[in-house]
Amino acid sequence: MGDKKSLLETAIIEFYREEIRQRYQLERLREIPEFGIIPDAMLDALREFFLASLYPPAKDRTRMDEAFDDLIHLLSSPGRLKPLIGAAISSMLRLSFHLPAIVSTGLATIDAIKQTRQFETCLMAVAETIRPELEGVLGGKKSSQKYRQTMLRLISGVPEGTVRTLIDNVIRLFSALSDVKMLTGMLYLVERCVVVMESRTDVYTDKDRDSMKLCLEVLRGGHNLFVQLKPKDFPTLLKGIERVEVGWYESVSGQ
Repeated sequence: MGDKKSLLETAIIEFYREEIRQRYQLERLREIPEFGIIPDAMLDALREFFLASLYPPAKDRTRMDEAFDDLIHLLSSPGRLKPLIGAAISSMLRLSFHLPAIVSTGLATIDAIKQTRQFETCLMAVAETIRPELEGVLGGKKSSQKYRQTMLRLISGVPEGTVRTLIDNVIRLFSALSDVKMLTGMLYLVERCVVVMESRTDVYTDKDRDSMKLCLEVLRGGHNLFVQLKPKDFPTLLKGIERVEVGWYESVSGQ
C-alpha cells in the first residue's frame, strides 16, 4: 500500500514519535497531578497506544492512513455497508447497541485520528523553508544535540494555532474512545464486519479486508486501554493528557 516515505518525512515522523515516547515516560507522568489515580500499567499502555495506533512508525503510516480512508468510504456507502449490517444487526440489538450512534461515533473517531496527521503536514511545510539545514543534520547521529535542536526549531515553526488544534483533536479522540459502551459496540461491529468480509469475496477485496482488520487492531487497542478505567476517572485522564501536550509544546516553543 502507498509510496515509501521520503528521508525527510521519515525523519520528522520518527523524531516526533521519540518526543512522544519521552514525554509519556512513567517517571514524567508521575509528575502530573491528574495521573495520580492512574495505575502504572495503564500509563504504560497509554504511551504504547500513542506510538502504535496514533503515531505508528513511518513504514506503517501510509498503510494505516489508507485503511482509515477505506473504512470511512465503507461506512459512508449504504450499498457496501448493507451486507455487513445484515449479518450484525440482530445481535447488536440484543446487546442494546444503537447502530446509527455507533457508525457516527466511528466516523468521528477516525476523523479525529486523521486530523492529528495534519500536524505532520504542517511540519513538512515548515521543513521546506529550512531544508538545507535539515538535510545537513539528517546524516548525523539522531542523538546529537544539533540534530535535536534543529528538529525542535522545525516544530516551533508551526503556528501556535495549529498545535493547539492538534492538542484539541487528540483530546477529542480520547474523549470518543473513553465512551467504553460505544467503543464496545464499534469493536463488535467491526469484528462482525471482518467475518462477513472474509466470506463475501464477491463483494469485498483483499484490500478491504486488510483495511478492516487494521482498524480492528486500533479499536482493540483503545478498548483494552479504557476498559481498565472507571468512567468517573475519564475526565481526569483527559485533563492529564492535555497538560502533558500543552506543557511539551510550551517547552519546545520556548527553545
